Amino acid sequence: MARVIDSRETRSHRIVQDFLLIWLDNHMNEFESDVQNSLGQLRSIVNSVFTFTDLNQCIQFLETIKDEKIFLIISGDIDDEILSLVHNINQLDSIYIFQSNQQRIADWLKIKGIFTEITSLCDALKQAVHQCDKDVIAMSFVPTSHSSNSISQDRVLDPMFMYSQLLKEALLEIDFDQQSTRDLAEFCRELFRENPKELKRINEFERDYHLHTSIWWYTYDFCLHRMLNHALRVFDMDIILKMGFFLADLHRQILQLHRKQSSRYSSVFTVYRGQGLSQDEFNKLNQVKGGFLSFNNFLSTSKDRSVSLKFARQALQKVNSVGLLFHMTIDPTNSSTPFALLDNVSYYKDVEQEILFSMHTVFRIGDVQPIENGNQRLWQVNLALTNDQDPKLLALTKSMRDATSGAVGWYRLGQLLFAVNALDKAENLYQTLIEQTGIDNHQRGHIYHMIGMIRNNQGDYAKAVSFFEKSLQIQERIYPRNDLNLASTYNNIGSVYDQLHEYPKALAFQEKALAIRERLLPANHPDLATSFDNIGRVYSKMGEYAKALTFYEKDLDISQQSLPSNHPDLATSYNNVALVHNRMGDHTKALSFYEKALEISQQSLPPNHPDLASTYNNIAAVYYQIEEYAKARAFYERALDISRRSLSSNHPNLAISYDNIGLVYFQLGDCLKSLSSYEKALEIKQKARPTHQPGVATSNYLIGNVYDKMGNYTKAVVFYERALSIVQSSSLSNEMTIQLYRYNLERVKNKL
Repeated sequence: MARVIDSRETRSHRIVQDFLLIWLDNHMNEFESDVQNSLGQLRSIVNSVFTFTDLNQCIQFLETIKDEKIFLIISGDIDDEILSLVHNINQLDSIYIFQSNQQRIADWLKIKGIFTEITSLCDALKQAVHQCDKDVIAMSFVPTSHSSNSISQDRVLDPMFMYSQLLKEALLEIDFDQQSTRDLAEFCRELFRENPKELKRINEFERDYHLHTSIWWYTYDFCLHRMLNHALRVFDMDIILKMGFFLADLHRQILQLHRKQSSRYSSVFTVYRGQGLSQDEFNKLNQVKGGFLSFNNFLSTSKDRSVSLKFARQALQKVNSVGLLFHMTIDPTNSSTPFALLDNVSYYKDVEQEILFSMHTVFRIGDVQPIENGNQRLWQVNLALTNDQDPKLLALTKSMRDATSGAVGWYRLGQLLFAVNALDKAENLYQTLIEQTGIDNHQRGHIYHMIGMIRNNQGDYAKAVSFFEKSLQIQERIYPRNDLNLASTYNNIGSVYDQLHEYPKALAFQEKALAIRERLLPANHPDLATSFDNIGRVYSKMGEYAKALTFYEKDLDISQQSLPSNHPDLATSYNNVALVHNRMGDHTKALSFYEKALEISQQSLPPNHPDLASTYNNIAAVYYQIEEYAKARAFYERALDISRRSLSSNHPNLAISYDNIGLVYFQLGDCLKSLSSYEKALEIKQKARPTHQPGVATSNYLIGNVYDKMGNYTKAVVFYERALSIVQSSSLSNEMTIQLYRYNLERVKNKL
């Protein structure tokens, strides 16, 4: 039976390696013993195996994979049409023809062979997995600030390098216990439940972790190193947290060995790394000579050039790939990143003369030159280990580190999880902390405050207010009347009332916060900017744009003085000024400020952060208003893609994204797509809000508009009537909206 798998099911069948395997066979019966045996052997090599009997469903699934490489087995009836449909899918690494009558493979470069029995296929797959382990590594190319070369702006600074660095610092402050090992083993058993080989090693890991070093376990032929590097590459916070104790142990052991071996490396030496890189990524690397190459994860290198060159040559078997030999010059006096020779501590002893670097290694990029004359696919890249980094990234990292300077260990980790929008993980952590014995009132008040912020970002505003009020009750007992902690809570309660459209209450709390901050803080303090920002937002929503602009400009002025030029809060300031200019009708100014906000957000936020979606959404709104609907659609679709990935399925902002896409499709004349988007928005609003809210009325009205345009007046009347009924019963509706809804209802009734 065919399996229909979407990205949500992919997450339930968790992909924890940098690759997955798909088997397409239109005659497959998974319950046959031969198939079961083959699947068992395949899962011992690639844990995530998905089977399909339907070609279209298989292609749909292939196209959902964005972060992992795909190995594809095709058996049964195969023809050139099938191969043409799958061959050029971006993430598809290689194709294996199994037990099929297909003989012509010369035209299909990704086909690695025709196999008649599972053993030889598994041998070929092992080689591909080993090469993939080398090739799929998170690298960021950072040009120097004076470089005349240009690459796409979103590659200039990699915020994940910073966030993973801060995360490592927090994990190193935590005292993990033996339960952490047991928890990770149990987690892995669930992930590898259909993989007997790995299950045996997971049990061994749980039983014997203390008998071997963390480096021994990292280099052991076992799921651990693949899981860790994959999680660091895609920033899978769930797995990083589960493996936090191991990451900390591994870093500490490398640091310990580095100190012990320091006498060996008193002078400059060379190590190598061989791997493949896509042609596109290689072109980007070429554009940033003299800049930096950074790695977020643990980096394996070798003192043996011939071993590394072998891996570089093997990469040439891949389509659109070049082989790279990184020639890395290491000056031990010029970097703070620890590294260690793994002789006698690795599972493999000294087979590859491996040197392992801890996370956050930065190299300066030197010459890039062909290894062989006439071979434009095999290159040597000269790198030099450096302590230098892009000054903007360093300034931003310091600013983000300072923002959590009062918190330690688990509490600091919670704030970082909140910063990267890992809201469920952050809340689980705080709920665990609050159940612990021995926490004092200061800690309890802080935890309630953070859960309130999490609930606010999740769109659960009623619960956010509840947690903020719990925090406020504690704070009012333990702090003086004008304490800055109270100002922070007043500020956040005001923000929630803003979201609930209770603007007088919102303004009252924001003004309380501002009064305390103006009394206690210097005139250019970032918290004052926050207060000006929030008051400006309330005035903007009340339609008092001149007042809003005054407060927003105060916020922007302080932010420009007190924050790094790439800080995400500065992007928020630009966004807000742009928003008011747009509402005042100055679309050119609005776009200018939005573009500044987008440039900063791309440099300082994770790629799926909701604030990025908000900026895309705002830019789209300007293009919509000036009737450039194609551009509006493109930006709205970017916003929707991020919202789907980063928000819960019933978050109010996701409904807004669907509404906006629906509006554009309506203007472009695509009524069916418009209707589909509006219906998704309505479904979310009905779950997240009482049905009498104006947002639900708006969705009913918009759906009525579509049916009206399509000439289906009977359905249009139904939805117009629902919309009118809701606004008439809501205290938040205005008379103009009621008149508009009533006019269109009567107009359509006259057409029946």
